[in-house]
Order: sequence, then C-alpha cells, then structure tokens
Amino acid sequence: MNIVELTTANKTYELRLTTRGVVKLEKAIGKNPISLFVTDAGGTRIPTISECALVLYYALQPEAKNLDAVYDIMDEFEGSFNDLVVVIIDLFKASGIIPEDEDNSERKN
Repeated sequence: MNIVELTTANKTYELRLTTRGVVKLEKAIGKNPISLFVTDAGGTRIPTISECALVLYYALQPEAKNLDAVYDIMDEFEGSFNDLVVVIIDLFKASGIIPEDEDNSERKN
C-alpha cells in the first residue's frame, strides 16, 4: 500500500488509507469519500476542515488516538489549507480511491 507523507514543524507522518480506514471514513461522513471533492451536480468542491480532519484521522491509524490529536497535527502543518487538500488528494490517489491520471480518456474499458 502506498504511503503519502505529511510534514509538520515537528514531525513527518506517514499517511495510509487501508480498506478498513476507507470504510470507517465512509461511515463517518455518510457517503463515498470521493464525494468530498465532487458536488451532487458533478462539479468540484473543496472538503471542509472537519472533513479533512476525518480523512487524516483514518489515515493516521493507529498513531492518532483521537481527533484532538489530528487537530494538533493540523495546527503544526506549516502549509496552507490548500496545501493540505493537495496532500489528501495525493493520499486518495495512492490509496486507489481516485485514479492517478487525470485524463480518463486514455483508459481502455
């Protein structure tokens, strides 16, 4: 399984979404994790901070003991919120939730 790194001022964390983590995330948000980036009308959206925290929580298991620990990690992150969203997109790609390539027209059925 592919790992994505999240570097804060104090530490580098290894993010990994296992099948178990994805299922728990799906139950926590009440919908498919892809919906964090897609509106009901098919447009794009940016996840909320609380949604990003949930993704990180399940990607940091078993290290993150609770959401408060994830909030602390997010506070230590030195990038912008958009930088954090890019990390989550990379995590979704590494986990196979979204395809690596953005041009799906090259895919063969």
